[in-house]
Amino acid sequence: MTTPWYRSYLNFDPQQGLAKVTCPVLLLHGTDDVEVALSNMAQLEKGLKANRHVTMQRLEEVNHGFQAPEATWPVFNSLPQPVFSPVALATIRDWIRQL
Repeated sequence: MTTPWYRSYLNFDPQQGLAKVTCPVLLLHGTDDVEVALSNMAQLEKGLKANRHVTMQRLEEVNHGFQAPEATWPVFNSLPQPVFSPVALATIRDWIRQL
């Protein structure tokens, strides 16, 4: 926690750079994300308020890694294998197609 990189990481304020973003932005948050609070979406939206091409969406039953619920994972060699959420995949695909 005392390295220069870690200190710069802790001091980084993305709000300054977000105001300069003009390209289309897709903000996604999974309802099962326990690593990043939903309040982060509001902060990102606030920083991007000048950008008219921002899409925000919450994805039901999707975790931080955009994985579907474990109960829906395919089983290989008696072990469930994580998969990218079909809901997240469809959301990203549809957003790209509308650009």
